[in-house]
Amino acid sequence: MDHMQFYNSFATRTLCFQGQRHTDNSAGIACHFLARMRCGSGRIVPLYGEPLQLSAGDVFYLPRGLRYHSYWYGDPAADGRVEWESHRFDFLPAKEDTLALQTVAVSAEIHELLDRVAAEGDVTVRFVGLLYLVMGELMPGMKRQTLSDEEVVAAKARAYIEAHPEFRVAELARHCGMSESGLYAFFKRCLGTTPLGLRNRIKVERAAVLLEETDLSVEEIAWRLGFGNAACFRKIVKAVTGKTPISIRREAHLI
Repeated sequence: MDHMQFYNSFATRTLCFQGQRHTDNSAGIACHFLARMRCGSGRIVPLYGEPLQLSAGDVFYLPRGLRYHSYWYGDPAADGRVEWESHRFDFLPAKEDTLALQTVAVSAEIHELLDRVAAEGDVTVRFVGLLYLVMGELMPGMKRQTLSDEEVVAAKARAYIEAHPEFRVAELARHCGMSESGLYAFFKRCLGTTPLGLRNRIKVERAAVLLEETDLSVEEIAWRLGFGNAACFRKIVKAVTGKTPISIRREAHLI
């Protein structure tokens, strides 16, 4: 990993808009988020598990790979505004990546640290240090994921595809302990896609992050993520998200 890859594995921003909004992340998110509500309220509805209700002042964590819908509601007392701080990081500083979606009980000292994290306004050495300091303080008291057998296999398959994007289906089937026909049946039943379809989803997740948080061209992103060409990239992004790369970037910059 070079210094730019490390830098791009973090992001921080404050999201703010008025009224109500719905976001569809049912394909799963490609990184971790630690966030804090400033005003308004929200509801995060994961594909697996209980919904999470959010109100002003709540600190909440979203694990990498989480598949969910979110609903946001402005505060009438604040001109219908909803606002929260969002800090993204690709790497969890722990041996196991098993934290669950949750709100986190925090002390006044942690809120002060989060004030300092938000005040950085950009990815700096201080930002990274403060963010991991906060996670280090929070993690001992945070809830771990409890997954069904099917979810464990799905997570195993996803991790293999992320690590081996040029995988062969036979190799993935052996890794998951099933036949190729069993693997296809499992993907169709539990994930609603094929192994290659999941690989495309993962690539599009990473593409969406680059579209939203960098000024890289569509052509550069397509090349970095191993798509054949920009036209193929646009077609797959549209098929997975229902949106064009340009519309994903435009929507991110409206908030």
